[in-house]
This record gives sequence, structure tokens and C-alpha cells, in this order.
Amino acid sequence: MEQLRSVAEDHGLTVEEVIADLEKHGRFAIADPRPDTIYLVGDQNRAASWADRAPEATWEALWAVYRIRHPHVEVDWNQSDEGHLWVLANRLQDPPVVVEIEAPVGKLQTMHGDTAAEEALNRLSPGMSLQDAISPLYAEPEWKIDPSAAVFVNVTEVPQRVDGPLVRFMSGEDEDTFYRQLDAGFWGEPAGIHHGIPWHSYRDVWERLGADRRAELEEMVGLPLSPGD
Repeated sequence: MEQLRSVAEDHGLTVEEVIADLEKHGRFAIADPRPDTIYLVGDQNRAASWADRAPEATWEALWAVYRIRHPHVEVDWNQSDEGHLWVLANRLQDPPVVVEIEAPVGKLQTMHGDTAAEEALNRLSPGMSLQDAISPLYAEPEWKIDPSAAVFVNVTEVPQRVDGPLVRFMSGEDEDTFYRQLDAGFWGEPAGIHHGIPWHSYRDVWERLGADRRAELEEMVGLPLSPGD
């Protein structure tokens, strides 16, 4: 609620208006309050993709503001490149990070409430070591844990991500020109791949834009678009 209220106030709306939009679209920030819970994953790339939207309630609230102000995108809001750029612009000065923690296997829980230890025992077969049964669990899509069981290890800043359609939108080029540039390496190598889809670092894309296109995009979203330090 603190995040929703802060975003609403920053953009001249009431928190009730933001909540009403989130409820209308069945957004996760309203459907699952997640009290006293940390959600985590054993894969660095997946964790970085989560971080790119964090804090999630803030990301959700910013999209609510955009939908309220741009009702014409309401049905296909997630396909709005301008919307994605506007939401990103509001978060450029708060770069995403991945927080690494350690926790006992017996404290990790699945979405159904079983612990990782119970999962490992269920998978244990004759001749298999307990470690062999535990290792595949790191590939599971999501775990949850009580914060009191987590021990902080490290924090790593990760790039703000831009997928292919948003790179093209930022480029201002027509489809043929953009893909020729992409094949020629003008937009650099993808910084990574998530679910089979390549993505670029926002900073790398921004640095390749000409001054005129940068100015056009900043006028379009009404905000500075230079990445944070």
C-alpha cells in the first residue's frame, strides 16, 4: 500500500483510483498481498528478470497511472511500447539489483507449502545421494521463505532490460531498416536471453541513439531518459 500510495501521489491521483484500475485488470499487486514472504529463485538470469520489474507494486502502480491517462491502450496495454518506455523512465534512477541469500533447505517452501527437503526426499531413489536429489530443485521456477530464515549474502546491480519490440520503437526506424541494423550489429549484441527471447541493456540502446531521437523520446514521455549512474 505504501508503494501504491506513493506512486498515486507523485502523479496526482488518489490511491483509490490506482487500486480500482489494478482490480479492474486483475493485477497481482492486488490479488496477492504477500505478507511476510520472500519469493526467490535459484537462477541468476531469472532473478535478474524479476529485478527488472521491482519493486513489483511500484511497477504495477505506474502501469495503472499510464492506463488511466491513456484509456485507448487499456485492452492491449502490455503491447504499448510508449507505455513500457514511460514506466521505465519513472524507474531509471533506481537501477534493479539481485539480492542473494542463503537459507536452510528445510525452510524453502513450494507454492503448495511443501518444503524443499520434503521435495528432495520424494525424488530420492535407490543409489541416489540426497545432494543429487536436492540439486535439480534449484531449477524450480519459484520458492518462498519467511524472511527470518534468510541470511543476506550479496547484492548485484543488473541491467535494465529492453526487449526487441521496445528497441525497435526507441530506434524510430521502420521494420526493414531496424532489422538490417540489428543484423549488422548496430544495436550491439543482446545482453542476454530470457525464455528464448533476446534482450538488450537499456543503457546500450540509449547510447546508440542519435541526439534528435533522444529528444523526441523524452518529449514523448515527458521525462528524462538518460540512465541512472
